[in-house]
Amino acid sequence: MNNSGFIFTHNAFFQRDITSLRTKEYQYVSFYLITKHDNCSEIRLCEKINPNCPTQKLNFNPVTNSYTALWQEYKETKSCLSLMNVIRRILEYYFLQICGYTGDDIRRRVLIDHRDEFADKDDSTGQYQLVSSMLAHMSAARFGISDDLLFVDDNLDGNIDQYRKIFKLIFKCMGQEQHFNMMVDEA
Repeated sequence: MNNSGFIFTHNAFFQRDITSLRTKEYQYVSFYLITKHDNCSEIRLCEKINPNCPTQKLNFNPVTNSYTALWQEYKETKSCLSLMNVIRRILEYYFLQICGYTGDDIRRRVLIDHRDEFADKDDSTGQYQLVSSMLAHMSAARFGISDDLLFVDDNLDGNIDQYRKIFKLIFKCMGQEQHFNMMVDEA
């Protein structure tokens, strides 16, 4: 049986619903983006480099949600200030809204139950302070006045790689390392 078809839509919600429900029925699915400039249409295959094999390209769905977009921003940002804001928003959305943890649950599991993973005897790298700060930013934005646009701290400086390492450790301590890895690879 030859099972093939095309779906054309300008509605991102419809496209996302159809693709999440129907793509499993087909052996091959490809996503294209059609744009129009100066009365000329262009059809472009949605491709990106395969992170597991840089000489190959992968087809991808161009419609994403805001959570996936946050992870993409996490991977691309080079600014400590922007990174801390993105980290705060991911932590809030995933752990507080999706998983249903409270801020106290997260602080207890990370800062108390897993303290040894962040701090050596003298904590010379300041990792414990950094994770504590990340969790405090999350709590401050939750209970203070926040327009969810930007967290500003003039004293925020540091090593962006260290921030990323600590952020990954939070997911590990919460038993969610698999989610972190999936989002970093997918976003």
